[in-house]
Amino acid sequence: MNVITINAIYQNGMIKPLDPVNLAENEQVVLQIIRDQEKGPAERKVISLEGIWAGLGDPTFEEIETLTKKAHQERLNKLIASLDK
Repeated sequence: MNVITINAIYQNGMIKPLDPVNLAENEQVVLQIIRDQEKGPAERKVISLEGIWAGLGDPTFEEIETLTKKAHQERLNKLIASLDK
């Protein structure tokens, strides 16, 4: 099973991805819904890392470390911004 994690919004009875997804037309998928309101950004848990590097080929340790640090800093900045409100 290939797992990807996306953010989506529920509008007008439909779940809509916030970013493009690489799926074939009419492809069926299984959804697991985790409500954002239930936990703050610092409390959310990663439920699966399976497939997180899919499509990147064989990244070097340095590339993985850079991507991880960048993602962590972005999350930290969002958390700090939300605390400033």
